[in-house]
Amino acid sequence: MKNKIIVLLFSVVLFFVSCVNNSEPGVKTRLGGTWHCVENLTIPPYHRTYLVEINPLISDSTQYIISNFYASGENEFVYSKFTGSTLKITDNQSIGLSQKIFRSGSGVVSADYNYIKLNYLVFDDLTEVQVSAEYTR
Repeated sequence: MKNKIIVLLFSVVLFFVSCVNNSEPGVKTRLGGTWHCVENLTIPPYHRTYLVEINPLISDSTQYIISNFYASGENEFVYSKFTGSTLKITDNQSIGLSQKIFRSGSGVVSADYNYIKLNYLVFDDLTEVQVSAEYTR
């Protein structure tokens, strides 16, 4: 009987210890998730905001898909690579139904994974557009 009580107490303690959240509030440990994007462009509308979704590829933990990149639509995406604190978007990708071409770009991810600062070039129909974007959670 004593052994059963000890096992039961140990199980209860183990349950509560395993449920403790050891991370600080507001600190993320991953890049994946929904982000609020604020873009500044060199052509009209010059400034816009929208949501993007960043998801890791299962086959490579450094590769990510950014959905709705450049406000292209939630079913459209670009590939990117995350190394250290740098997020590099794969060059020369077609974006969206209008086939805008993403030229090049990269940015820095904050240590707490709550902020990304990106700069990139997009060939938007007849114009090359320089974009400065800030992603926040």
